[in-house]
Amino acid sequence: MRYVQSIEEQLSNLDNLINNIFDILKMKRETKKGRIELSNMDKCGIVLNLIQKGINTSSELRKYVPFSVRELYEVLNELEKLSIIGQIKEGRKKKYYVIEDDSEFVQSEDYL
Repeated sequence: MRYVQSIEEQLSNLDNLINNIFDILKMKRETKKGRIELSNMDKCGIVLNLIQKGINTSSELRKYVPFSVRELYEVLNELEKLSIIGQIKEGRKKKYYVIEDDSEFVQSEDYL
């Protein structure tokens, strides 16, 4: 039972993070260039949420992220280096997935 509660708490925390990210996006803090300014934590949260919802290829992710393709690849590479996500190659495509360690999501405060 404790195991299920832990997973439910983690999912609840992730949902809260996602809701906060979308609130930030709604505020549309704009930079000098007129683009939305997002922190690395915001970008990570958006990408992780999309991957968990099954949007797990770079071509699919590009359709949903509110930042550049270059920034998307930087986030994906950094999350992979930190072992937060992994990838599986299927032909020419890479599919990303969230890595779980002992039923808890791996987190790194260096990036987040």
